[in-house]
Amino acid sequence: MRTFVSIRAGLGRTRGLWAMVVFLFLVNLFFSLALAVPLFQDLKDSFGQSHVGKDMARGFDYLWWEQFRYESKGVAETFSPSMIGRGAILDNLEYLLQLRFFGFPPLLLSLLVLYLLFRTFLTGGILSQLKSRSQNFSLVSFLQGAGTYFFRFALLMFMSWVFFYLVGGPLRGKLTALIKSVSARSYSEIPEFSLGLLAAAVVLVLFLFIQMIFDYARILTVLGDAKNVIASFLKAVTFSFKNFGSTMGISCTLLFFNAILTVGYIGIIERIPQSAFGGILLAFLVQELFVSLVIFLRCWLYASQFHLYQSAHDRVTGAETGA
Repeated sequence: MRTFVSIRAGLGRTRGLWAMVVFLFLVNLFFSLALAVPLFQDLKDSFGQSHVGKDMARGFDYLWWEQFRYESKGVAETFSPSMIGRGAILDNLEYLLQLRFFGFPPLLLSLLVLYLLFRTFLTGGILSQLKSRSQNFSLVSFLQGAGTYFFRFALLMFMSWVFFYLVGGPLRGKLTALIKSVSARSYSEIPEFSLGLLAAAVVLVLFLFIQMIFDYARILTVLGDAKNVIASFLKAVTFSFKNFGSTMGISCTLLFFNAILTVGYIGIIERIPQSAFGGILLAFLVQELFVSLVIFLRCWLYASQFHLYQSAHDRVTGAETGA
């Protein structure tokens, strides 16, 4: 019951801060363009005056891509057929579950860390706005909150990477070894496939749980203006386990909404012909709408978690006062 109450309250809170969602979308758009423009220039230089550009508009030219991939550097190394449609989403999920980010070239890995730090900075602003309980978005207040909590949130982010590595590295390795052992004694590929899906689901749930705990650690840091992030983390662990049904209920519900949104996006984007300017423009608008809704869901998750913790804290405080 508390799960749905918090989700409903979080939705209302996020809708009230629609200007913040728009601001976050614009920031994300500018950050994306900063990476897309150099990639566009590299592709333009590679196409030159040849027919490759027209061929790429009709269908992916794998022969050209093999040569481009061999010669490319920096951001251009990320260009591949999987960047289009559902491939990008599936690729990102695979990179997450298998922690393949560590195999990136140094420049790309640096850009990824920079992006995560930038998101950490924005998270401080989001939570500071939720703490104020004001329905009016203030850019000054947002930036002040982002700056105030940045170093503490960055430390929490680095702490979370340790747990993500333990799950995606050693634990995943043991699960993979077990799956190979079972498949070696099987005459069918079904057991290996089924166990592979189960292992991926286990890793995904553990990742979700770890992320949830650190979300509450950030909320505790903001609400109490705590300087000791380790203490905030330990309190978040205690709170998450004591209210396991509600905390996981919120995270799983918003993850489900995200999955539905993603499936809908893939279904739409792959039906848009992108061989002409009109189709490309429409696909771009659909993609940006998808990104804006993902940002909305992220803010909705924080707002719901914020409400759950505040309501639980107020309930405990009221009980102690009454006693």
